Amino acid sequence: MNVAVVTIGDELLAGRTADTNATWLCEQLDDRGVDVERVTTVPDRV
Repeated sequence: MNVAVVTIGDELLAGRTADTNATWLCEQLDDRGVDVERVTTVPDRV
């Protein structure tokens, strides 16, 4: 299974905050045999 992870936050886009949630989630998915093809961050207001 292939997935994309989408994170939301202006602070992530600006680099003020490390995206530790996406890192953790990708590790969990990888441990279960899921391929993360892309991690994308979008602003708070789309």
